[in-house]
Amino acid sequence: MTNQTFHNYISKQGDIGMSQEINKKELIKELIRIYKEKWGKDEYVDWLHNDLLMLVGFKIDLEKSKDTTGVKLWNSIDKKVGGKSSTLPRIKKSLEELPTYALMSLIGYHFQSLQIKPDLRM
Repeated sequence: MTNQTFHNYISKQGDIGMSQEINKKELIKELIRIYKEKWGKDEYVDWLHNDLLMLVGFKIDLEKSKDTTGVKLWNSIDKKVGGKSSTLPRIKKSLEELPTYALMSLIGYHFQSLQIKPDLRM
């Protein structure tokens, strides 16, 4: 199996096969806990905002490559979470709308750097 074959299949499905067995609200709580642990209570919301946008990419790179779809998506997410005045409730709402694999990628991104043990009690 190639990355592209896997990506194409998941894209058609909308999410990974086991997503219905995963409690998204618990996954989001764990994500927030990880960010608080890594960045502290004063900065974690800004980092969540940043990394949520990074799922799409660096805006400057999207603009350079003339990826208008990516720029529109980036801008839409940024606006939805409140731009420079983002709030945790707005970010949580956006996280709830993401596919499970996107949430898991954000959590996985921080496992190595923190050597985190997940606290997922479902």
